[in-house]
Amino acid sequence: MAFQRTIELAYDRDTGECYDAATSFKVAKEAYELRKRYNSGKLNLGCYRCDQPLLISDSKNDNVHFKHFPNADDCPMKNGKMSDEDVQDFTNIIRAHERPRHIFLKNRIAELLRQTDGVEPGSVIADTRFFFNDIEKRRPDVYGVYQGKEMAFEIQLSRLSQKYLLGRHNFYKASGIYLVWILDDFDVHGQSTMERDIKYLTPSQNFFKLDEKAADFKLSCTYKSPFISEKDRVIAPWQTKSVSLSQVTFDPQSFQIYYLNYEQKLKETEEKLKEQIEANEQRELEERNAERRTQAAQDADAVIEKLKKHKSHNWNFYKFGEELDKLSPLGLETLNSRFRFADKRVQGKSLINHYIANAIPGQHSFIHYLLRDDRIVFDSNANDDDGTTTFQQILKNEHLSYRQPLIKSLFKRGYQLTAADVQAHDALIMDVKEKARELQTYHWCDQLKSKALVDSVYQHLSFLFAIESARRQERFGSDYKDWISFGVQAILKHKQFYVYVERAFKKYGLWAIIEAHDKNKSFQKQIAKLQANPPEQDVSSVYPLMYELYHDIA
Repeated sequence: MAFQRTIELAYDRDTGECYDAATSFKVAKEAYELRKRYNSGKLNLGCYRCDQPLLISDSKNDNVHFKHFPNADDCPMKNGKMSDEDVQDFTNIIRAHERPRHIFLKNRIAELLRQTDGVEPGSVIADTRFFFNDIEKRRPDVYGVYQGKEMAFEIQLSRLSQKYLLGRHNFYKASGIYLVWILDDFDVHGQSTMERDIKYLTPSQNFFKLDEKAADFKLSCTYKSPFISEKDRVIAPWQTKSVSLSQVTFDPQSFQIYYLNYEQKLKETEEKLKEQIEANEQRELEERNAERRTQAAQDADAVIEKLKKHKSHNWNFYKFGEELDKLSPLGLETLNSRFRFADKRVQGKSLINHYIANAIPGQHSFIHYLLRDDRIVFDSNANDDDGTTTFQQILKNEHLSYRQPLIKSLFKRGYQLTAADVQAHDALIMDVKEKARELQTYHWCDQLKSKALVDSVYQHLSFLFAIESARRQERFGSDYKDWISFGVQAILKHKQFYVYVERAFKKYGLWAIIEAHDKNKSFQKQIAKLQANPPEQDVSSVYPLMYELYHDIA
């Protein structure tokens, strides 16, 4: 097995000269001369790793090598704690340190630092002092104290492993020393493992090299500077700037320096972009809303003009709702704000009451439309200053004698019948029976919790009057002279609702009254026919009415 030296390099502790075992011991005569100098006391060798003295020894096979003294303190190069890979990595770094470029940079940085304001000249050393912590020690290429802050400069000319980079980074951070890598030939665009390791090791992504063109100590800093592009994207191109120590920030958390903190700047720029995008979106939204409001106003004004024209010509408003169908929600809102039916009053009257009170012949369709189209917003229960209700205004205007569709539409809007309304209706000059039927219809509509059922009341008046007659035991809403005729016709007309007719007649006692007067068995015969051929029952259309108006038999 070929002989393998553990320690490849040693240095003259007096002159700093480096001795490479690979070349110094290659030729036997040169190896002899070096041993002779050492044994004559003219060569004081030291270990690059631990700085302890080394001796030159040979083996039984005349393999000359460097080694520690038997009683030397612990050293990774001595005790085998360093792997072959680590030893080779360390050796390559030391060899790079002895290259002319490395020596020049080291000495030039030290020279310029001593002349820099804020630097303690006596603190500056170049590759001559070890720094210790509880576990290990390091010897920086250049060391100095700037404004009370310890700084270590490490020059990179060769490939460095991640382990080496992390070792240096963690050591100096733990020691409270700010580490500055001098990356002489570093490519920020490079994709090698080492180049990526260095990038990710520095969150600020500031990379330094010596600015050799500057007369004073300055670093050429390459950094990412995020900004917002014209396309609303954050981009971060690399930029380079020559900076002095007074222009950089010392980060006490990472113990690194930076000219511009990329992570912080990126976060600020992204937040600014977010705010900018939100502001742009808000501005665009406001512009769109302004356009919508303008269009809505134009559309609403057009509807108002058409409504005025229809009203002035006494045209039919049967299909006028189609004009409102064309409006957007904002257009409808604008229309109501223009109309002001909800709040405007004219001579002590609500606006709807004003129009009803002043309606002339030919304007029934206009009034009916205002009442039935619930997209025109107003409070149907708002009284005039003198207490007159909308219901009463309809009754008072003789030009609105066909009032049933108007009042039906009023109830559908949620109108609540008042005692004064009943009195006003009682004062009308009309057929007594018809007046009673009308008022009962209004009471039903008023009683409904769901005003959507108002139409259903008007659709089933005959049926409801039959039920109400049974409840009152009074032939109400019909002209039948006796209960027999009333009962038979009620059954024949409302076969599909027979279940409710029978239930009402029996519940309210009318069944027994009819049977008592049914001498010719007319009613009983009709019942027998129904029982022999039961009609199909479909109460779905009247059940909601029965539930609200006659819950006891629903």
